[in-house]
Amino acid sequence: MSTHSNPFVQGGWYGQSQFSLGPDGTSNPQSAYGALPLGIPNNGVGHTLYQFTQPNPTILNSIVVSAADQRPRWKLTTDHSLAGYTTFKDADGKGVALIEWNPLPKVEIRGSLAKMPASEWLRVAMDSRFGRSVRQMDIRGARFVWCPNGDFIHLFTQTPESSPCVTVAKRRSVVDISFTPQAISWGLVEPCIVAVALLLSGRRLE
Repeated sequence: MSTHSNPFVQGGWYGQSQFSLGPDGTSNPQSAYGALPLGIPNNGVGHTLYQFTQPNPTILNSIVVSAADQRPRWKLTTDHSLAGYTTFKDADGKGVALIEWNPLPKVEIRGSLAKMPASEWLRVAMDSRFGRSVRQMDIRGARFVWCPNGDFIHLFTQTPESSPCVTVAKRRSVVDISFTPQAISWGLVEPCIVAVALLLSGRRLE
């Protein structure tokens, strides 16, 4: 996939495997809408913050913990033998999602997403609200939009002038992902964990 069609390259999210956010990681973000302030992880009342930690060496081999108690919630493990898979397991060791790496990567999420190409689930589209390319994501019949914004990635609903319901940001070797109470109630946690892993994997989706 060329950088011209990748909105996360255009927006400063280079998707490199070492949790890179841009050439120097110090770009000055601007509001996606111009008038809306940037969302900072866990800056809102009731927000829930999770963190991708211990990249080994990338986000595709990492542990997602709850920022509140630092307890592991999910483990990402990538098998580079055979066809190459990234598995997502919860704290009980149960599989919750799977990425199949091939020339056209596929993804499936237990209870949320039947197996399909990652490029179709996180498809590139032009969004007139932002005046730029974004990645659309459908979950349980609802459409959301991932939009890069300086050193952040925000997830918005399709509602005009909506505020971000999920915010992703890098902090040293940790990737923070903050959910509003609404995002939690919509069941977005596991789908967003998988989406962020795909978006920051450094691998081509198309």
